[in-house]
Amino acid sequence: MTRSDDVNFHTHQFPSGEYIAKIYEPILPEKKLVITWFVDTPVNDSLMEIISLIDAAKNSGAVDITLVVPYFIYSRQNIMQLPYSSIGMKIMAQLLESTGIKRLVTVDIHSLESLGFFSIDVVHISVAEILSYYSRELNLDNVTIIAPDEGSKKRLNNISNNIVTMKKTRNLGRVVMELLGNVEGKDCLIIDDIYDSGATIRAAALCLKKNKAKRIAGYVTHFLNSKAPPIPLYITDTVPLRCSSEKNLSILPILPVIAKFL
Repeated sequence: MTRSDDVNFHTHQFPSGEYIAKIYEPILPEKKLVITWFVDTPVNDSLMEIISLIDAAKNSGAVDITLVVPYFIYSRQNIMQLPYSSIGMKIMAQLLESTGIKRLVTVDIHSLESLGFFSIDVVHISVAEILSYYSRELNLDNVTIIAPDEGSKKRLNNISNNIVTMKKTRNLGRVVMELLGNVEGKDCLIIDDIYDSGATIRAAALCLKKNKAKRIAGYVTHFLNSKAPPIPLYITDTVPLRCSSEKNLSILPILPVIAKFL
């Protein structure tokens, strides 16, 4: 799903899988065009659709294009997984820059180091900025924030002094959590960037329960799963919801947060 305010456009996919994008009016060169790309599945089809639309916008006269990508696909492929393997994030940066966009806006990317692949201006909206915007809804003043691993703790710096970290390891493919603090009798909020398999949230919730936490909930920016989570979970709508049931889900709109940075 793609949005571009004030521009009349259409994208079409042919039976072969190819895309064409059409814009039905010229775009003045001085107009600052903002295109918001909500990545849908299959993600590679969605990628070709947005590249086609950007090209159509350029052909219509657009010069100053900002691309907003709330959930950045391939962001977990920011290093070589094996010797001589591809780096998906680098490929994405090269592809999008080749379209001629002037700047990119993205939300809670998996690894900040990934932004180093870009040479254009990039605005990164951090999880801290999202949590600050929705602090009342999340009741942040009255919960213990749980960082499920050291990487999460780094992303949560300056949010709160009341952060408890977990040590995450994997044993025969199973996620194992070790609590590095006290949560007995406390209301806990687990914070992570992506909910895909859900293994991290499940393991963290089980660990908190064993350590006598009072109430357990979670927050993730990008919810990619098709099943309802096992605990109450706050999510943003950076990707179209694929879950057949909204049980245990509370959705926080991301566009009001993004609007502050445009």
